[in-house]
Amino acid sequence: PSRYGWRAAYGGIGLLGCISFVLLLLRLPAGLKGTPVDLKTWSAVARSRTVLLLLAITMLQMSGQFAVFTFMGPLLKKLTGASPDAIGMVFAIYGVCGFLGVAIATRIVDTWGPYRTSLLFTCLVLAGITGWALSAGTLAIMAGAVAIWGLGFASTNSMQQVRLVAAAPP
Repeated sequence: PSRYGWRAAYGGIGLLGCISFVLLLLRLPAGLKGTPVDLKTWSAVARSRTVLLLLAITMLQMSGQFAVFTFMGPLLKKLTGASPDAIGMVFAIYGVCGFLGVAIATRIVDTWGPYRTSLLFTCLVLAGITGWALSAGTLAIMAGAVAIWGLGFASTNSMQQVRLVAAAPP
């Protein structure tokens, strides 16, 4: 993990991005275009209290968890004495669990509905961050809390997008 340096990490991310791009080119139908949106529609969106509330919730959720996420590496080092490899592994756990959370959310949103699914994954973020704080100093428990947090982090944003689509004016 960390022994390869940041350049290798960015190279790997870039490679995955290129592979994703090629797969999208191959799988998306030709001539796919979105519906044009006029000024009247944008005005209706800007006047929708529900849309504005959902945007505010999304902003607070994302900024709140990234305020903690920013300091995850330094805090792991300071509180647990974690090695760079251990810190890299915790970040990997966060990312893998984020992917799994989105996969789970997409499976249950049709039956649970956007609100309940969003609430579940927001509670996972809250539980993970709370577990992170309460287990400060114990690497294994902090990593477990990060796994729970990771399950919720990307899913909350995805579910907010589903809720925004449902709340958008016609």
